[in-house]
Amino acid sequence: ELAGDRLKEGATDYLLKSRMVRLPTAVRRARAEAVERSERLRAEDEIRRLNSELSARVAQADQLLQEILEHSPMGISVKDIDGRFLLVSPRAAEFLRTPREQLVGKVVDQVIAPRIADIFRAHDRAVIQSRQAMTFEEPYLRENGLGVLAAHRFPLLNAAGDVYAIGCLSEDVTERKQRDDELKLAR
Repeated sequence: ELAGDRLKEGATDYLLKSRMVRLPTAVRRARAEAVERSERLRAEDEIRRLNSELSARVAQADQLLQEILEHSPMGISVKDIDGRFLLVSPRAAEFLRTPREQLVGKVVDQVIAPRIADIFRAHDRAVIQSRQAMTFEEPYLRENGLGVLAAHRFPLLNAAGDVYAIGCLSEDVTERKQRDDELKLAR
């Protein structure tokens, strides 16, 4: 009974006084198990430390991404291949004249004028088909009329090399386009 109780408490072996010849084997096995247990505990501690370090790095990367989105002078957006917004910066939301919270999860048709949405979709399709970054001049609605965006669209590829999303960096080039047009007229 005592041996059974000790095994329940964590003992891994027991010896009867009448079988002391097993003592060297039992000691070697107990030492090997102690070393193994110690190594396992050390490995578990290392895994916990690495997980903690990884979590801190992920949180830091997430914070960095949020700061880039918040402070970028360019509009930044990411859409899946069905055209659904996954990520939108405040500047991109400003260009689309829709709050960020109302953009994520929606397709472009749901948030902007149909003709402009058609242009955006066509440009997304061109990027998906070419699997190359491309720059387009795109119209957008401003408070005082129509503006022009330089939209730098690029495909995001998964490990298999398939396009799974389209990123876009946009900047307002309306004034520059107007100056270029005025300069052309002056010449």
